[in-house]
Amino acid sequence: MYVTNLSYRIKRSEEAALIDMPMGILLYDDSLKIEWVNPFMEKYFDRMELIGEPIEEVGPEFVEAIQQTEEQGIVSITWKEYRFDIIVKHKEKVLYLYDRTAYYEIKKKYEDEKSVYAIIFLDNYDEWAQGMDDRRRSALNNLVTSMLTNWAREHRIYLKRISTDRFMAFLNEGMLKKLEEEKFRILDRIRERTFKQNIPLTLSIGIGYNEEDLIELAELAQSSLDLALGRGGDQVVIKQSGGKYAFTVGKRTQWRNVPVSERE
Repeated sequence: MYVTNLSYRIKRSEEAALIDMPMGILLYDDSLKIEWVNPFMEKYFDRMELIGEPIEEVGPEFVEAIQQTEEQGIVSITWKEYRFDIIVKHKEKVLYLYDRTAYYEIKKKYEDEKSVYAIIFLDNYDEWAQGMDDRRRSALNNLVTSMLTNWAREHRIYLKRISTDRFMAFLNEGMLKKLEEEKFRILDRIRERTFKQNIPLTLSIGIGYNEEDLIELAELAQSSLDLALGRGGDQVVIKQSGGKYAFTVGKRTQWRNVPVSERE
């Protein structure tokens, strides 16, 4: 009697755990149609009736996970505004889904806020400045400084001039990604604006990122600038910790990934 009662309680506990645990469970059949989802998972779906629905129509990302993952493996997917880590049991035809959205949001915020250091160099400033009188030299300085300051303010970048032809800048990786997407249009703007005044000035920018040590970060930026200048200037080179890769912007603002080993 005791053993029977204990077995019954264990079975009920297992059933309750399947229903109440904070983890999604989805059962499917051979044709990849939904047979059952636990209450925790139901709240993620817009529709009320899920039984018999093709997984493909509910979320093709789940089908891709089923097709890609190996037994006991974990695959991460993005579905709607959520991020899930999924374990697929092919034999049992069940998906175990862990909502990792909050974790990935925190991780992204951490990555986006990591420090980035940049050195901005006016490639041919000395060449042009030597042949100018004080008035024209002052006008050129004001123009370039104003354009860079406005660009920095627009992108929430700390910018400081450290010599006649050099600026330093601090930003974060989130902003660096946006600058990459924009293909560093500031290079084109400076070149085009100064060209109209018959003083075609160009910029080179060396950037270091993905390094917590500030000294190492600055050295990455300097190394990137040296590489940019060695390639003729008028471009951006970005290096991450370890120096494995550089990203460059050429004279026509073409963005591409380039192994540093092929550039140095």
